[in-house]
Amino acid sequence: MSKAGVPAGGVYIPRFGVAGRRGRRFQCGSDEDAVTLAVEAGERALARWPGGAASVGGLFVALSHGPEVHGPQSQIVRESLDLPAAARVATVEPDGLAGVAALQAALDAVHHGTIDTALVVAAEASPGADNRRSAGAAAVIVSAAASNPAVEIEEVARRSGLTHDGGDTRFLQHRYQALVQEAIEGLEANGFDDMIFSGGFPPGGSTGLDSADFGAAGSLVALVHAMRAMPARTVGLVAYGAGQVGVFRLRIPGGVDCGWDVPDGALEPPVPSAEAGPALSLPAESPYFARTWGESLRLDAARCERCDHIAFPPSQRRICAGCHGQRWRPYRLARTGVVASHIDNHFLPTGFPPRLVFALGELDDGQRYWAPMPAEVRGDAVAIGDRVALHLRRFTVRDGLPVYGMKFVPD
Repeated sequence: MSKAGVPAGGVYIPRFGVAGRRGRRFQCGSDEDAVTLAVEAGERALARWPGGAASVGGLFVALSHGPEVHGPQSQIVRESLDLPAAARVATVEPDGLAGVAALQAALDAVHHGTIDTALVVAAEASPGADNRRSAGAAAVIVSAAASNPAVEIEEVARRSGLTHDGGDTRFLQHRYQALVQEAIEGLEANGFDDMIFSGGFPPGGSTGLDSADFGAAGSLVALVHAMRAMPARTVGLVAYGAGQVGVFRLRIPGGVDCGWDVPDGALEPPVPSAEAGPALSLPAESPYFARTWGESLRLDAARCERCDHIAFPPSQRRICAGCHGQRWRPYRLARTGVVASHIDNHFLPTGFPPRLVFALGELDDGQRYWAPMPAEVRGDAVAIGDRVALHLRRFTVRDGLPVYGMKFVPD
């Protein structure tokens, strides 16, 4: 059996929200949801893992959308991150302990040799009771590779109690405070240098997240914060939700690499999103979408073997426009570039926002790509030459299933 640990992680927090009595509450943008948040966090964790996406043998996912969203969400995350088709995919009920539940399952799988490397992702997009939760996502790599500094994680205490998590949050908070106190009693002096909590960081911390409650993602957000801000220390992570409190000992070495994408300063309110979006002529489960997932979710293209011409989308470019050849090798478009041209469109079909900016991007690999920008971006805020990046965003909903594609976001 191999000793499993966490050698890398990433956090993504949306740039929208409101200021409340307890600090900022982060909200999804008009085209963001739990899937897009999870992909953003997963990309940041994978960028800091030398093995890359191809080495991942298992994906453990906890996504909190709310009851109105359906579809193969965990498989969309796997496809978007380009994890192997043979990777095992496991989903976890998205309660307050979902992050550590998925993490423990991944640690067990790696420890027992079922897989060598796992990606654990948790995302929160549901505002919850009294709109008290913040949107955000975190992801960590779990591996037994001895060559990388890795966090060792051990559960040291757990307490359970009957709670109604959808009820009055005032009483719920007091109930969890009592359970937390029972769980950590006597542990502070048991070799811990610091303590960190999943349901809202203590005010005055250096997280830049005030005391936000990230729901299903909270425990992983706290873990990644500890990895980046508390090196060479032994930290107690207190995670709670679903009527339980778990205390975990984190032995954090120096040099653990983490991505921490958190907005600074005041937040802008998101533009209200339409319930459905523009109509699609084909359902999301049609053969057309099945053939083109790689193009829409990952920007998969093709390069001509004879003249190096790039074809996108490759499913509609069987013959090379440069030399008429028909032999191709895989290629992936760059995700960053500059604005070559743009238009602020105020006359859009039914289902679109009242106005939307469309940008033609000159990508860093020389290719050009035409895509909309989020509804929060105004035309007078975009100029030719601005740096932009392509990010996965929700485009529309067909038959209750979200459909995703790339949009340009200011970089």
